[in-house]
Amino acid sequence: MFSKYEELSRGTPLGQKIEQELYLMKIKSILAMTVLLAAGAANANLITNGNFESGKLTPWNGSGNVSLVSAKGGDFWFGGGSAAQDGVYAIAFNSGDKAPDGVLWQTFATQAGLTYTVSFDYGTSRGGSQSLLTSILGGDGVAALANMTATASNTDHQPLITYNFSFVADGSQSTLRFADSRQNSTGSLDGILDNVSVVSAVPEPASLALLCIGMAGLGFGRRKKA
Repeated sequence: MFSKYEELSRGTPLGQKIEQELYLMKIKSILAMTVLLAAGAANANLITNGNFESGKLTPWNGSGNVSLVSAKGGDFWFGGGSAAQDGVYAIAFNSGDKAPDGVLWQTFATQAGLTYTVSFDYGTSRGGSQSLLTSILGGDGVAALANMTATASNTDHQPLITYNFSFVADGSQSTLRFADSRQNSTGSLDGILDNVSVVSAVPEPASLALLCIGMAGLGFGRRKKA
């Protein structure tokens, strides 16, 4: 709706200027909403039960010596005596002095070509060194898109350490896989995993601004032709 003054001005240079200013206001509003929505999408964790606080492994899959443990019952010392990094539950690899052959994985939705960041906390149940082999498998569930070995050498009463890395998805789904290193010592020493997340990257605000400016330019061009 135009005001009476704007109706009289339409088609004149002043009227065109008013229309352009109104159009720019709309573009700014769209940009602000786009940035807010993009930020929310980027912060969403694509991993379900990444902090294991459901008290169950589901929907994670596991094989070998991998266990869900809890500090709630006093049955485990997380991070060399510290509390679990996020809540009271965590994952223990090779607990009970068993063979270091535990594997834990979860498949999640991705978009081909987008960059994602993996983050997790890892450490040991007491002073000592443990390693965890981390991989991202592509859409075929076989080819590795990225690999990282997390090695923690905690001293007693030291919190878990945060590790992260990035990858570019090649399809509509990817799989995050953790595998206990077969070189790990298992004598009263376990690897502890907690607080797992995968988040997507979004265009920087400057990139979004350039996109909206381009849209605005196209809009002005079409208005002039009309």
